[in-house]
Amino acid sequence: MHEAHPARNVLLAFKDGLVKPSLPALSGTVLVCVLAFTVCVFLLTPQFLGRHGLGYLVENADDSYGYLTTQILSMATETELPEAVVLLGASAMRESLSFPLLAAQIQHTGRKKVKLIPMLAEGLTDWEMAAITCTLGSKMRGVVIIEVAPGHFARSLDWIPGLARQPRILFGNGCLDEQLRASGAVVPDRLGNLFLDNYRFFFSRPAALLNLIAGPREVRYNRSQNWRTIRGKALDLGIHQRLAWVQDYRNLRETHLGVFRRMLGALAGDRVSMVLLEAPRNPLCDEVGRRDPVYLEAKALYEKDVLELTSAFGAEYWRLDSRARLSPGDFADSAHLQNRAAIERYTGLLAQEVSRLLKAREER
Repeated sequence: MHEAHPARNVLLAFKDGLVKPSLPALSGTVLVCVLAFTVCVFLLTPQFLGRHGLGYLVENADDSYGYLTTQILSMATETELPEAVVLLGASAMRESLSFPLLAAQIQHTGRKKVKLIPMLAEGLTDWEMAAITCTLGSKMRGVVIIEVAPGHFARSLDWIPGLARQPRILFGNGCLDEQLRASGAVVPDRLGNLFLDNYRFFFSRPAALLNLIAGPREVRYNRSQNWRTIRGKALDLGIHQRLAWVQDYRNLRETHLGVFRRMLGALAGDRVSMVLLEAPRNPLCDEVGRRDPVYLEAKALYEKDVLELTSAFGAEYWRLDSRARLSPGDFADSAHLQNRAAIERYTGLLAQEVSRLLKAREER
């Protein structure tokens, strides 16, 4: 008789454990679960993830919030961050730029080597951006470019309970809770443990476990290159949805202006040059909006608010759409650039403005 192969014995034992439950098998399963839970509770700390977790909490190339979390935790472990150009915003900024082109152009600006750090995620709210500057503002040096758009200042407060209950970004320091409370939110009591307070974040990314074998992941930018271009009635509907902010702007603006004041206040000082960058917008939005007196009034108030913000904090306000000669055909929808040539034009203009600021910083 031939002796059974060891691997076959293991498989047979595993099969028997499944179809013939026993106290030892149950005890072993419970023990493994308890050990895994204990490791998560005590090992997954902001400090450990900051030192070792960059890219490891990312489920796939589209998991912007997983990657942004590891970016923030990693940067938070540094005493001081290198001179950098930080981009802070949502998908409109992400889709409007060629990051290799921008990085290459700002490298030739002056004597210092400058790093490009995109911190971008679709639907990123001003509360989350303010929590990022709260966490990292004292460590940042260089230029910080923050995306603004009218809709940011008219975002429904209905977002707050969801962000409080299930944060999309892990900070581990209470900064997001502070921003939400300042806007009137009731924040649940926290246990003070990163894993226990944010177990939904971890459990929603089971595929991230594979990164322990495959290595850390990065995220994809310029995803609109693979999107279906929206035209006709679907685009008309998207534009009218994009213009819905005008109905709530006057009622919600003070809440969001307060968030932006805290955001910019965390960056204030000579170490950082601040920019509010108007997100690209399909020209059809303004073409449709100009027919509505309510839109014109709300837009004028928005522009006044942004200019007062920049004046109060010594920031700059950049609008590049007209200079980049953006046309409706350059967009995938109402807000996201898709045409490669338009993206390169827009990136080139942004690089020129960034280079000007970096040169001015060197001459101080």
